[in-house]
Amino acid sequence: MNHRDFVRSRSFPQFRGDLHVDSSNNSRCEGKRYVSQIFNNDTSLYFSWNRKPLKGTDFANPCGLIAKSYFNDTDFLVTNSIGENFAIDDSNIANEYDKKYMFKRHEDSENIQWIDVENRNIKIL
Repeated sequence: MNHRDFVRSRSFPQFRGDLHVDSSNNSRCEGKRYVSQIFNNDTSLYFSWNRKPLKGTDFANPCGLIAKSYFNDTDFLVTNSIGENFAIDDSNIANEYDKKYMFKRHEDSENIQWIDVENRNIKIL
């Protein structure tokens, strides 16, 4: 896979909370379109972010390689050169435009989305 394929494999309407994604947007999720593909067929992981069961044949929400490649900084620890921990201020780190327009939960997101797109510790790449 190349970078161009990676950056195209996403659905912005899903990131904005739209459940019904049309076929032109579905094709942009090439590579990780279904729940089974997001979790590499590991059925023990087929759950929404609120632990509701998902089927492997369900359309992944969000779908695509971009959604599968997320950054989670909840266990991030920084130390200085003598081993002392830094206090990290993680407030107000999200872009206001992204918070307002790009990442919204669907009204039933806890049951259908495999990741919480509004979780402040997770950044969809």
